[in-house]
Amino acid sequence: MSVTVTYHILFEVNILHHYLLDAGTTSFNTLTSEQQAEVMLKYDIREIFDIIPTAQCQKILNAHHCVMKATSQGIIVGIRAEAADGTDGYQPFNPFSDDTAFTFVLRLRDMNLLNYSALPFPGNTGTIYVFHNNSNLSPRSFPHIAAYPPPFHGDGRNYYPGDMLSDNPASASTLYTALRKTANNPASNADGWMAEPMTGKGPVYANENDRQPLERGLVSYPALHTYLKEEITITNEAGNIVTPSIDVPEDNNTGIQVDMRPFPDGFYTLHALSGEKPEHEESYTFYLFKERISPFGIIKLALNAHDDTYNIRNPNGTLRSPVYRLHFRNRHTYWRYVSKDFNTPFVTNEPLPLTKNGVVPNLTAKNKDNEDVDLPNPGKAPLKTEALVDPNEDKFYSEIHLH
Repeated sequence: MSVTVTYHILFEVNILHHYLLDAGTTSFNTLTSEQQAEVMLKYDIREIFDIIPTAQCQKILNAHHCVMKATSQGIIVGIRAEAADGTDGYQPFNPFSDDTAFTFVLRLRDMNLLNYSALPFPGNTGTIYVFHNNSNLSPRSFPHIAAYPPPFHGDGRNYYPGDMLSDNPASASTLYTALRKTANNPASNADGWMAEPMTGKGPVYANENDRQPLERGLVSYPALHTYLKEEITITNEAGNIVTPSIDVPEDNNTGIQVDMRPFPDGFYTLHALSGEKPEHEESYTFYLFKERISPFGIIKLALNAHDDTYNIRNPNGTLRSPVYRLHFRNRHTYWRYVSKDFNTPFVTNEPLPLTKNGVVPNLTAKNKDNEDVDLPNPGKAPLKTEALVDPNEDKFYSEIHLH
């Protein structure tokens, strides 16, 4: 009996940043399929990111005769495969274990990313973006590996330009993006918000819910109450209990020390329960990443994702060859022009989208001599975030200095 061995696609990841895709005020999402295909001919995400397998992932790729290739849209992974008996599909020539996961580092090539990307500004210290295909960890819809944004909190907090919310984080149908600093509930008061449908295969953009606390190995967690050692449990992303060395102090206001160094990278949850007065229960979920580099993000794709639509294999073990998608939204900012020819800086009346290509037409301002001056688009101009520190300010500005 002869066996046909060939190479097939194991999976693909397409990363779509709308700073590169949109043209002025024309959104890529509104284009026809033919127009989108034409845009993609000039698109190259390698202007912004490098995607690199972790050391452990590279071992898995090598062991299973996989080939990874960086493309203008992301990555494609091929695998040595053979025809599966009784089917018209293909299966890996060297079978995987059921708990296999592929982890890639998302490293920045463009350090100006936050200037033109609708991502949160505060709270980045000690966190990492983790994009994955496990809908059990947080709700999402195939083919997207970004989570649904959080709901409106209703606790009086301010939302800042670029922050995203959804109407229902378990099954989102509407996306809200803040255009100015606001505490409004977008469902009842849309002032300061932009609303868009998230139905069908509409984009799910990277957002706050994709950002996770980053731990390197020794985890220090602040003990808010008097904990007992047997009341601390750690579970992995599959929900299984793991047993690291845990040092739990008996006095208040000190830290729980957890030694996670023997365990593989991934999601873990520390669950603390105190039966003493006052009774208290809390959880802390973090991403363990022991490599020395501090990347912008991680892409982690499990072979079995607890959701058939996200799995890399079919139930019969044949290759599904899924194409995952990760969207980044471009920022909308007020454009502020500073020039010695202006009496005062000129600011646009509304926030406008930042794009590499295309222009916002008919953008002019009067100079000191009351003459019209054509204004350029800002591109990656420095972002001025006065709204973060000035209680009287509610805008983010792209500031352009004209000669």
